[in-house]
Amino acid sequence: MVGNEAQREFLHRAWEKGNLSHAYLFVGAVGSGTREMTKELLGWFKKGKISLEDGGGAEWLLVKREIDLKSGKKHKDISIDGVRKIRDYLNHFSLVGGRQIVVVDEAEFLSKGAANALLKTLEEPRAKEALLILLTSDESLLLPTIKSRCQIIRFLPVATKTIYQSLLKEGVDQKKALEIAGLSFNRPAKAENLLIDIATYDFYKTEAERFLKSLKGTLKERWRILESFFKDKEDHIEARDNLINILDIWLSFWRDLFLLKLDNKEDLIKNISFLPDLRAQSGKRKIGEIREIIKKIEEAQVMLRQNIHPRLILENLILFYY
Repeated sequence: MVGNEAQREFLHRAWEKGNLSHAYLFVGAVGSGTREMTKELLGWFKKGKISLEDGGGAEWLLVKREIDLKSGKKHKDISIDGVRKIRDYLNHFSLVGGRQIVVVDEAEFLSKGAANALLKTLEEPRAKEALLILLTSDESLLLPTIKSRCQIIRFLPVATKTIYQSLLKEGVDQKKALEIAGLSFNRPAKAENLLIDIATYDFYKTEAERFLKSLKGTLKERWRILESFFKDKEDHIEARDNLINILDIWLSFWRDLFLLKLDNKEDLIKNISFLPDLRAQSGKRKIGEIREIIKKIEEAQVMLRQNIHPRLILENLILFYY
């Protein structure tokens, strides 16, 4: 795992000595390495390659937002039933490597009832003999009492240069390595995903071009672009998840525009393949305006995670900076 070596070494030493805590909270943006670290930690117990998607069966338990069987869409939160699965698992299933293991993915989406139930579970003696790993990209949405019962490990952004050099070592050609390292937003797992998943890479390209088109277009064209985000007007959950990723791309472009306003900062540009467009747009914006837009996008991402209606958020954002 590139970057966050200190976090890995800390956990590995604790595992070797049998001193792992009973509950960890891994905090980091999607693609920062929280899931990769979880899989590696599970592999220390299971002695093999782990996939979080398989749920572990009797060997370990994964709790996450479930898929609605009728609509095929992901639920908006983790229900109390998910936490009941944890209690049932701790009471009935055998140990793995001397310890039961539970992973809660996207813990920030725990419903109020589920969060309170998890808090009670964390306080039970049986839970303190197990290993619970909570993953979150936004710890502010978790109950303080849950956080206080976990050992928090934060996965920090990794330098673009470090990711770039890692890609070169993997045999990626220099031009593509430079582009992917920039597009990773300092998240090593995201860089790997961009490298192997054509759909993820194409998604970035499509949204980057749509963003630049919106900057150049008329107000009518911008609202047409807004409509394209909500083809399925009833599926607000999918729209929200998708918009968080899209706003990541918007944010990267506005930060690039900010850098272009500063002297000798062009080498820090993330969206290097769109540099001519960025230069053209940079001259049309004041640095204070760009700074305020960046702040508004960051606030919009927080509101999306708080289940505020995605369309309303995006409308207000577009009205603010166009």
